[in-house]
Amino acid sequence: MNMSLQEMYWLVGVAVGLIATAINIALFRRNRPDTVKLAVQQAIEPLLKRMDKMESTQNAQGQEIASQGRALARIETDLKHMPQRDEFNQLHARLTDLVRDTSELRGAGKAEGILLDRINQFLIRGQNG
Repeated sequence: MNMSLQEMYWLVGVAVGLIATAINIALFRRNRPDTVKLAVQQAIEPLLKRMDKMESTQNAQGQEIASQGRALARIETDLKHMPQRDEFNQLHARLTDLVRDTSELRGAGKAEGILLDRINQFLIRGQNG
């Protein structure tokens, strides 16, 4: 084959281009998993941040629910230990009896006071008269 110098340069250029293309493809394929991995990481990163935010929100809500549960348990305990209607009725009856007894004592005290005044007046008149 009789080739000219220009054809030979062209052939060498094409060969060098093909070799460069092959090397570029080989490097691209070798680095491609890193590129794909980086792209996937960049796509997943916002999702992971959002999931972390949701998890922290759920933790805060869980703590709030637990706090409300403790408060509710405390209220239920207080309600269990509060006096019931029949206990209030018993207390009312006892207070009514106490008021009646106090009233009777006051009446008896007034009667004794009147009696003591009469005795005192009798003694005073008896000594003078």
